[in-house]
Amino acid sequence: MSTDFLKEYKDLFEASYIKELNLSEHEKLIYFPIIKQIVDEQNLCDKLPPDVCVNENFTHTRLARDNNNKIIVTIVPCSKHKRQNNSIYDDFVEIDKKNLTMSQLCNSLVDEMWEYLPSNNVLDINLSYPEKFKVLKKQDFYKNSKLQIINAFLNPEFQAIKKDNDVSKINGIYIYGSYGVGKTLLMHTFLNALQNENLKTIFIKTATLSKMLKNNFDKANIVNEKIINNFKKADVLVFDDIGVSDSTEWFINQVLFEILDERYNTKKLTYFTSNFSLKQLFIKFKSASKLSAIDIDRVIDRIKALTNNTEVEIKEKNHRYSNNK
Repeated sequence: MSTDFLKEYKDLFEASYIKELNLSEHEKLIYFPIIKQIVDEQNLCDKLPPDVCVNENFTHTRLARDNNNKIIVTIVPCSKHKRQNNSIYDDFVEIDKKNLTMSQLCNSLVDEMWEYLPSNNVLDINLSYPEKFKVLKKQDFYKNSKLQIINAFLNPEFQAIKKDNDVSKINGIYIYGSYGVGKTLLMHTFLNALQNENLKTIFIKTATLSKMLKNNFDKANIVNEKIINNFKKADVLVFDDIGVSDSTEWFINQVLFEILDERYNTKKLTYFTSNFSLKQLFIKFKSASKLSAIDIDRVIDRIKALTNNTEVEIKEKNHRYSNNK
């Protein structure tokens, strides 16, 4: 490896929010891709004006240690968010440095959705969570909500993994929806829940992966090969925000398809979040690259195969801004 790369690699672990984790050399190698994503994102944000965050929802990904000293992924507000109007946070649950379990997230979402019930449907504010949940399931806005996705998809899959510790028989999910509805929070929490199952999990924004690989073009090829290999072999992988700014021919054809194809052939569990439906993603890829429809189709086909055609949409803005209270 080049001297420049070794220095860059070493500098990543000098950031205070990484250094405080006291990572072992083994952990540094395992979590290198996401650490680079975290540090690069924070460095870019620091260069922006004081009222601008690199992420529109004013949050950043961080690593933390749970009570068992295992590394988990969490979300923290950007230090700039207090300068912004609180409405920025209307569309996601702010969890600061707390690491929610699936159960805690469910309770949080139940309480949040409960507030938006029309007043004539609210029964007893002291109802227990299960009773509230029964009431919420009858509401129109429960459909296509994060709570429904947990109940119908993520929790059953989590329980199946917990029972057999085997991801090869489980299909991923393609989750899409408008900006700010909580797709990232949902999948962060799901991966955190899997940390106690001794599975290698990776969460990454596809745009960050693309940038990471491009930055290494002038370095030894083995660097990118190792990074891509990590994504191929992870037990559980989440591609976040697919289609946002990762639509070059090179990335779609030589990176994304290669990873997805290998994961499909080895039966690795893969999840996706996006602002686009799969039909919209096809159009996005086609308009942003010179790839043929056949090339793009094979990527979409791999996504469908890895998710067993499970494409679900989160629609939550309507009830969050409802005035029917």
